Amino acid sequence: MEGKIVIRENNGPEHLTVGDVYSVYGLHGEDVFRVVKVVAVKPDSIHLFVYERKFPTPRRPSTQDATNVIKPPSHFDFAAARDMYMPVSRKLFSLMRPVFIGNFPPADYELGGYRQWCVTGGEILGDQFKIEDEIDQNWLIYSKIFLMSAVPFFVMFCTFYYFRYGFPDCAIAALLQALAYGGVMVVLQWSSIRQQKKDRKGRISASSIQFTEINLPSPYTETFENCVRALGTIKNCKPVIVDQRGGTIEARVRSTLMEEGQEVLLVASRSDNDGTCVIVWSESLLGMTVDMGRNLANVNTIVSFLQASSTDRAVRLSLAEDEDVSTDAASDAATDGAAETSNET
Repeated sequence: MEGKIVIRENNGPEHLTVGDVYSVYGLHGEDVFRVVKVVAVKPDSIHLFVYERKFPTPRRPSTQDATNVIKPPSHFDFAAARDMYMPVSRKLFSLMRPVFIGNFPPADYELGGYRQWCVTGGEILGDQFKIEDEIDQNWLIYSKIFLMSAVPFFVMFCTFYYFRYGFPDCAIAALLQALAYGGVMVVLQWSSIRQQKKDRKGRISASSIQFTEINLPSPYTETFENCVRALGTIKNCKPVIVDQRGGTIEARVRSTLMEEGQEVLLVASRSDNDGTCVIVWSESLLGMTVDMGRNLANVNTIVSFLQASSTDRAVRLSLAEDEDVSTDAASDAATDGAAETSNET
């Protein structure tokens, strides 16, 4: 859906409602889009009915596609329908990158799995999921950078030297140059990230796929609007999808002659105490392993903006409360003064 912006607004206390139909990505780890319907909304979970049809990337299913998918069949196996039910945490649902399509009240057969879950008290998928646990160790990342840089370089130069000088001289020369090239790529990536801000566990990931999770005390609607504004802090970043109802923002950083472009993703979900959980993701468009720290810089820039916006909000609320207290105190003093004057009279 590159180049298309979808904007949905829902300023109520709950941005997800029963009957909402969404297109989602990556369900069961598959590189396809699916259509799901929300059959129940709980404070800590979202209950889905997942339709069978799959839509290959990059095209998301349209409203017409969804209408055809959710059309009730003439005959339906209720046992199979229960298997199409999925209870997920709000965070896990946001990671499916949901984009709102429409609202269609759940049919009776679509509620079978949820009713059974209510009776048996089943588990919620992703309830204990922490995205930071998915971060690879740097030695694995540097090993990958070295191999993906050195091996193609070795094959290319080995072929060149073979036809020019013959074997075995070609192998030795190509190996030495490949080792040097792989080492240079590792050093470049290491030096480009070492000045970046560490995460909450004191780590700096060298990966070209960067992601982090932050929990903000601000309400969902305000946080989502700040997420949209945060895109403006990244040069050449343009939104592709902005869907407030589903909590999904997809954007692209344009490629230039000297820099590879990046894909930026922000997904938001309500958390406890009326706060909001935001996951920020940035990765290279072509999957390059050496990104010179650009994806890490994207994530850190967005996180800093969101945290600063949340802090500004807290300061404004504190000042407003102090103002209200001062106003109440002045009003009470005026009332007491009037009462004393009346008594003297």
